[in-house]
Amino acid sequence: MGIERQPTMAGFRIIALTPHGLFDPSIAIAASRAGELGVLNLDAAGDPGRAGKAIGQLARFSRGDCGIRLGLGALSSFDAIVGGLPDVVKTVILTPAAADLEPRVRALSTRGVTVLVEVTSVDEAREAAAAGAHALIAKGHEAGGWVGEETAFVLLQHLLREEALPVWAYGGIGPHTAAAAWAGTRCRPSRRSSPGCPAR
Repeated sequence: MGIERQPTMAGFRIIALTPHGLFDPSIAIAASRAGELGVLNLDAAGDPGRAGKAIGQLARFSRGDCGIRLGLGALSSFDAIVGGLPDVVKTVILTPAAADLEPRVRALSTRGVTVLVEVTSVDEAREAAAAGAHALIAKGHEAGGWVGEETAFVLLQHLLREEALPVWAYGGIGPHTAAAAWAGTRCRPSRRSSPGCPAR
């Protein structure tokens, strides 16, 4: 009578991003320990010492994949933060508005770091791909902060058509997209469900 685990979708990963403005990596650590990608949001990390301490905690207590997000507020500290990046931190998320995106991507790639770039349009995605990004994050207008005109689901479709890079969706599921999200999942009937019906 136990709950059957649903089969996972091939290549599907969750990125758990810590809240903006906090230097607490707890959520990222928990996600990492759960087998997903935990990311410490350093969008406002103008203080490399404080950022370094939080990154150290993330590296020390994570048990799987972990990374950091460097938004516009952290770019002044880019060299200091990246220079002290522990080896276990293998993913960095950048924003497309970052000045000198290409040299920043190159500096991270040289260290063996996977670089994801948040994009809000197809044009930004093209710039990120040209700069050498390894993957994209489609940030829809419902995500908050600096956003574009399209929802995450619409932008995701455009990016999948235009770019060959892997793409994550960053945005909420609202009343108009919940059914599509549910329909897109794969499920396996349990012993308690009828053949061909979703597990309950």
